[in-house]
Amino acid sequence: MKPAIRRIAGAQGTFCFERLEPGDYDLNAEHLGYLDAAYGARPGDDKGILLTIPAAALPALTIKMVPAASIGGIVLEPSGEPKENAGVDLLRKTWNKAWTSKQLASTATDERGMFRFPLLAPGTYYLSIDPGFTIQHAAPIPLKAGQDLASLVLTMKPPTHRHFSGRLAAGFKPLPQRERDPVLYVRPERGPSSEIAVGKDGTFSADDLLPAKYFIQVQGVMDGILTHVDLTEGDLYGFTIEPVRGYEVRISFRVEGNVPPQKVNLQMREVDTGYERFTSAEPDGTFLFRNVQPGIYRIEADTAGLYVKKPATLDLRKPQSGPIEAILSTGVARIDGRLDLPEGAMPSLAATVVWMDEAKSRTEVSGDSTDVDSTGKFELPRLAPGKYRLFAIEGFDDSLWGSLELAAALREKSVSVELHESETRPIALPVISFEEWTAALRKAGI
Repeated sequence: MKPAIRRIAGAQGTFCFERLEPGDYDLNAEHLGYLDAAYGARPGDDKGILLTIPAAALPALTIKMVPAASIGGIVLEPSGEPKENAGVDLLRKTWNKAWTSKQLASTATDERGMFRFPLLAPGTYYLSIDPGFTIQHAAPIPLKAGQDLASLVLTMKPPTHRHFSGRLAAGFKPLPQRERDPVLYVRPERGPSSEIAVGKDGTFSADDLLPAKYFIQVQGVMDGILTHVDLTEGDLYGFTIEPVRGYEVRISFRVEGNVPPQKVNLQMREVDTGYERFTSAEPDGTFLFRNVQPGIYRIEADTAGLYVKKPATLDLRKPQSGPIEAILSTGVARIDGRLDLPEGAMPSLAATVVWMDEAKSRTEVSGDSTDVDSTGKFELPRLAPGKYRLFAIEGFDDSLWGSLELAAALREKSVSVELHESETRPIALPVISFEEWTAALRKAGI
């Protein structure tokens, strides 16, 4: 790696790098009181546009620097006294099959109960001093560039605990040679798991759970159960966990077209939930998926250059009789794209092309993304034939992507395309500006 080359900007913010060797460069700027900025990056991010320096000079470039914002305040005891050494978390929304929270930073209050989070980018934030915090009930804190929001007051509440009790329904089969009774593991969206003992009669009870949404897993039985309960609003009595008998599904495959890759990987995706199941190939080359829960599934090839041509879906609401043959094809399609910009213009911010498979996007966006290069071009080289919707978004943040409502808010500047087997399609995409992207996020409370 070559050493960094530094320059001090002039009084008007101008700078010049001379006699650079041809190659790829990152361009970054720093200034006291401002967020560090990378050329082409959204505020607070370091993913910018990579500059390819030719033998000739580049046109003048602009790096937009944003004043740093901050959030601060005081934490009080229920009595109104300042609370020293209280943990305060700074969070924002993120998408993980639903809107949830992501911790960005954590700090502790000083002897006066004060806290502060400096050097923040503009956006919508949340604060938590409660281990049972749920972002759905929290007040959003919108923060503008350069804003110093320093007078927030957070009052601690006495800890609230929830009661959760119920039983395992008859029909659960214990694992052979199991020395102890089944156990429930409950895991909140944020925080460690808790263990709840199950009695010999199948009953369980707990009184020390914090208000939160929990994932529940039963261990020690042959039926793999993963469900969830919501204890944010109150206690829950008499919850019955039913066994769900899974199936064994064996899938063989054959490949149409040219010589297939050396190794083929198959996976199954439940249509309604998007839940994925993976397995390795058996010695005979087939794929055996065990304990598959009833539902409708798609078979997908997790191998570059292949897609599953048939069957389109599998109805596994009832057990299958015998193995299923999947027909794979090497006839993937391709998109050679560019941003719809004036001739000679360069993107002002790093742009990302996001594509969604419209047939698979049932409960959330199903698809992927690729970066746009400094000339505004991109490639999607291995797509299965089908209908897709493409978005070109400046300052894109993939941790916020996945909501169908957010995709619908940007639909007007997207492009729909239907690809056929082995087709190569040129396409020009309109750019969704960073301002349009952030406006859509604000509508979603982000």
